[in-house]
Amino acid sequence: MQSILEEAAEVISGPRKESYGEVRLSFTRIAVGWTSITGQTISPEQVCLMMIWLKVCREVASHSRDNLVDIAGYDALLEQLTEPSEDDDIDKARYEAAFPQTTI
Repeated sequence: MQSILEEAAEVISGPRKESYGEVRLSFTRIAVGWTSITGQTISPEQVCLMMIWLKVCREVASHSRDNLVDIAGYDALLEQLTEPSEDDDIDKARYEAAFPQTTI
């Protein structure tokens, strides 16, 4: 059986990446929506932290390996978001083309 960290690394670099696309663009899209809903500015990094907290709350209510895998995965994605990327300008241009009323 894979460790939780190994499984998380596999999930975020495989199926989830294929389904949801680039991390920075995906989490920026979520952040813009949540900013609109709450009226408070939410960053992509804060989206990761909120998702980690969601999974912690679920784990407290009922243990599931999936919760732990997702916590580890969101933590790894948070690390990616906090590190400068060579693709930052590309991601920003794609985002602004998709959402012309919003800047990041």
